[in-house]
Amino acid sequence: MGIDKDTVREAAKLAKLNLTETEAVKLAYDFETILGYFENIKNEDLTGCESDFLCDCSLELRDDEAKAFQDNNGLLKGTRQAEDGHIAIPRMLNME
Repeated sequence: MGIDKDTVREAAKLAKLNLTETEAVKLAYDFETILGYFENIKNEDLTGCESDFLCDCSLELRDDEAKAFQDNNGLLKGTRQAEDGHIAIPRMLNME
């Protein structure tokens, strides 16, 4: 998969970033370099390598519990704009 400056520019546009030509070229090069590292790893024989060798720890997760939010009015007081009891945000995608 090749990452060229046009791909970088498209991703930057979606992220609402303004990149100069020089920045787009440098990022394309950097992304290609990173993907090259992954390609090198993919070509290595990793038989017998443990994926969790860096951390001998367990991850404790809390149980998910649904809780009703009690202070809706207090939440809406801290927003810039509310409509019909909901937080209003600016449109993020241009639906053309």
